[in-house]
Amino acid sequence: MAAFLVIDLTDSHQPWTRATAKAGQLLAPWILYLLTAVWLTWPTAALMTSAVPLGLEGEATVPLFNLWTVWWNIDRLGHGFHDYWNAPVFHPAPLVFALSEPQPTTVVLAPLYWITGSPTLCYNVAILGVMTLNGHAAWSLLRLLKTPWWLALLGGLLLQRLPFLFWQMGVLQLLSLAGPIWTIYWLVKCCREPRWTSAIGLGASFGLTYWACNYYGLLLSISLGTSFLLLVVSGWPLLPVWRRWQPWACLAGAGVLAACMIGPMARVQQESAREQAWHDERPLDLARNLSARWSDYTWSLTSRLGDYPTAIEPARQNVWRLGCGAMVTVLGCAGLIVGLTWRDRRLLTCAVLTFSVVSMLLSFGPDYEIMGWPPSLWLRDHYPGFAHLRSPFRFGVFAQLGWHLLAIQGIELFTPSRWPLEKRWPAPPQPSQAQRGLHAAICGALWLPATILAGLSVYEVWPLPQTCHSVVAVSPRPAWIDYLLRETDEAEALACIPFPDGTDARAYESTTTWMYWQTQHHRPLINGYSGFFPDAYLDLRDAMENFPDDSSISQLAQLGTRYLVIDLDAVDLESFENTPLFADQTELCLKDLPSGVAIYRFTPRFVGPIPDAL
Repeated sequence: MAAFLVIDLTDSHQPWTRATAKAGQLLAPWILYLLTAVWLTWPTAALMTSAVPLGLEGEATVPLFNLWTVWWNIDRLGHGFHDYWNAPVFHPAPLVFALSEPQPTTVVLAPLYWITGSPTLCYNVAILGVMTLNGHAAWSLLRLLKTPWWLALLGGLLLQRLPFLFWQMGVLQLLSLAGPIWTIYWLVKCCREPRWTSAIGLGASFGLTYWACNYYGLLLSISLGTSFLLLVVSGWPLLPVWRRWQPWACLAGAGVLAACMIGPMARVQQESAREQAWHDERPLDLARNLSARWSDYTWSLTSRLGDYPTAIEPARQNVWRLGCGAMVTVLGCAGLIVGLTWRDRRLLTCAVLTFSVVSMLLSFGPDYEIMGWPPSLWLRDHYPGFAHLRSPFRFGVFAQLGWHLLAIQGIELFTPSRWPLEKRWPAPPQPSQAQRGLHAAICGALWLPATILAGLSVYEVWPLPQTCHSVVAVSPRPAWIDYLLRETDEAEALACIPFPDGTDARAYESTTTWMYWQTQHHRPLINGYSGFFPDAYLDLRDAMENFPDDSSISQLAQLGTRYLVIDLDAVDLESFENTPLFADQTELCLKDLPSGVAIYRFTPRFVGPIPDAL
């Protein structure tokens, strides 16, 4: 029956028609996944320059921080990446950009920023871009695995709307699932076609995964590496394909390329870790609180087809919605069973199952043990970078990815290509118009069960419309921004007041708003937000709770503060001005009432040594 699925409507007298059809087949997935990316993230596309999506984030801290990260990458590209790691936050601490996800892949948005000058537009284009890439990468992987074209399109959409991605929509780097999917794609190519092109593809894909999201690079190396070791122990290398030297040479070459791409970034991050003592920022209790439980995999992001049985453990502080939905769960079980019976998918099914299970077990964090042995604690002590892992539940994205691949295999069971009838009903060599219509009707009917199953799987956990956070337009520029550009030197540091009054992300939303405005004035900030914080900043943050007093004034002076930028809506400016310590060491430069911002020149009487923590 497969012969009926594609009927050649061209002839030798119209070669351009063949070329057009070929181009259409290449462009169709890109167009489809761009449109579905717009639909999935709506209303983001309608607010490209005025708002950013939050996902399930309760505040705009992380989206605004990632918006600033996109801007900094583009800005450094224009300066030849000079001082790339010495970002203008937490002044004057060095290497502070290594304290968070640098995301250098976002430099591809530089032309758009140079034309429009809108960091918000660049950020939203990045979201739509990575979502489109996710769908196309999934489609490419499924086609490599010989999944029928129509099912591969629907399967790409199924993976594009992976529940984890929309739960974490406010965290730009966690949307970059195309890198891991490309890594799996080229790993399969290395097994099937061990050539130098496959080695380059695999190495570059893993390197890009780390560039786009350090978290995914670290997690993928552990999940894939552990799965590979388990398959080796089970006798996988005894298979004929692995008795040759070419696959091993291909993997070695890919490893060298990936190391060349990741090594320079990892070296700076390790240096920054030593400088800032990262180990103090990731206590074991935090990892426990941010670990998944088995019951979390029974809770999905949405359930549009009705409720299904869920479980919850008592006294849980957090419930991580890591479930795939009832349809995908059941179809994944079916895909596992049939995959073990299909000779052409048996090894791949074992690999995907191992990858998914390993990822799920690692998402349970430090409390999970295998016969008394805690794998996460062992990795924490022996695997570089794992000790700095804050959120083990993020392994769940790969558990979802693996199970969705099995679910697509389960749907494939219902396609004509897997039915014995296919081989007994060849298409006529020159079908008439009536036969073509009949063939199309029959094919549509035969493909209907698989299409319905795929459609229901996609729909069941289809995300709700995005909640968006409004961002103030950068044009026209506020008066206080114009003043800084006109009257201050680029090297003069600003302290933006008030400082955070807590340690959670919500408390830092005002800080990331100041960082958003930094994209316009380009002056270094004493403030900042990141995955880790320099010790000197933490000391200053605590001291600023009593500002203005001797301790806060002294620390601001030691850090090289030259101007105080004050949010008039958040502080009692009159009480500051009535404090002699503040009045004697500041001079009002500008009070921008429409923007609610005042700027003071800071002239401390005494400047002590810069703290040793820097």
